[in-house]
Amino acid sequence: MMDNVMQLSYESVAEALAKDYYKIYYVNTETDRFIEYREFIEHKSGSCEDPYLPREDFAEASRKYLAETVHPDDLEEVLEEFSKEVVLKALKDDHVFSIEFRSVAGGDVRYIRLKAMKMMDESDPHIVIGISHIDAQVKRAEEFERTHMERVTFGKIAEALAGDYFLTYYVDVDNEHYIEYSSHEDFRKLEVEQEGFDFFESCKSNAVKHVYEEDRRLFITTFDKDNLLKELDMNGSCNIRYRLLLGDVPTYVSMKATMIEDDHGRHVVIGVSNIDSQVRREKETARELGVVRQLINRDQMTGVKNKYAYTEAEKAINEDIALGISKDFSIVVCDVNGLKEINDTYGHNAGDKYIKDGCKLICDIFRHSPVYRIGGDEFVAVLKDSDHEYRGALIAELEKQVKDNIDEEKVSIACGIADFDPEEDGSVAEVFERADAQMYKNKEMLKSL
Repeated sequence: MMDNVMQLSYESVAEALAKDYYKIYYVNTETDRFIEYREFIEHKSGSCEDPYLPREDFAEASRKYLAETVHPDDLEEVLEEFSKEVVLKALKDDHVFSIEFRSVAGGDVRYIRLKAMKMMDESDPHIVIGISHIDAQVKRAEEFERTHMERVTFGKIAEALAGDYFLTYYVDVDNEHYIEYSSHEDFRKLEVEQEGFDFFESCKSNAVKHVYEEDRRLFITTFDKDNLLKELDMNGSCNIRYRLLLGDVPTYVSMKATMIEDDHGRHVVIGVSNIDSQVRREKETARELGVVRQLINRDQMTGVKNKYAYTEAEKAINEDIALGISKDFSIVVCDVNGLKEINDTYGHNAGDKYIKDGCKLICDIFRHSPVYRIGGDEFVAVLKDSDHEYRGALIAELEKQVKDNIDEEKVSIACGIADFDPEEDGSVAEVFERADAQMYKNKEMLKSL
């Protein structure tokens, strides 16, 4: 009797895990024959297309599917990566193959994950390939029909899908009885009970011992019975990331809980997967991208932001203007006077220092605003908040410093300022043009000093 319950529980776990995928392929890698499992497709005539579809030549079918589905910009890379040789090598080395790409369906662009997994029996030539939607937030997977699947094949698929989780719980909602399926030696060392009652209380007590302290409150709050059931009723699933102490080492894991109703009542299936290497790669990539982004946006000579960064800032402000939500701002255009004479007389090294001196003066005056070098001797400052509020005093301070510099034969800067008028201005460029015109008037005035 217990074996039958365990079998039903295992199939229920499989059903919950399969909900992550809207297409699953059971492929013989030796013959290229495959079976496609998908949800029912109902035709206008009232007939239904069987989700259980035995077919030949998986390589040709997959190429056709990808050609019709993948975004044109991603297609070449996807076809190159999703080859039989690459997939089998990945499965041999890492036990799993995964690729993400954009799909185009009905004009909508969606992100898709294609994951291939091998059987637990190393001698079995079959692999399971699952396809799922993975937009910015994890979406609830489409219902996966198993009505017409053969029980033996479904059991093998269950093994492959369960392999994506190193820990799975099957919890009775009514009496809180639970069964734990563990496939990872490191977790067994935690000596967590494999079966018992009072699941939610057990989670709290185990959290104190095994969940990283900084994540403990999140874990305990999530695994409060009322909170978890409310989330499942509202969204169908619950997902969190936290750090589990494996061998006293904080290890990132992902937990997904899904509510199912089977022959034994309402149950929650909880899967925990190890995502430590993935999260750490993401953090490293984000750090590297941050460094690259700084280099791309930074003027190498002066250290202030460059023309590319100004263009990006201009786009962002224009979007706010179009939406009618732009804050008050002013544009200050500055031009370093006499650079050509410095270069011609003293050389370009002296000219570079002259530009840096001019940049420092601008940054010292508008210290709370971003400054951009948009040309050889041209700078722009975008004044918001306190700098915008006191713009008159700041411009007066800059003009006084320039006059003193002229007397002392130091760097001279012409400047012009214009305020954004929401009633008249439709873009930053219109404000810039007025500031630029004022700058040229100021330049002419400075020539007479």
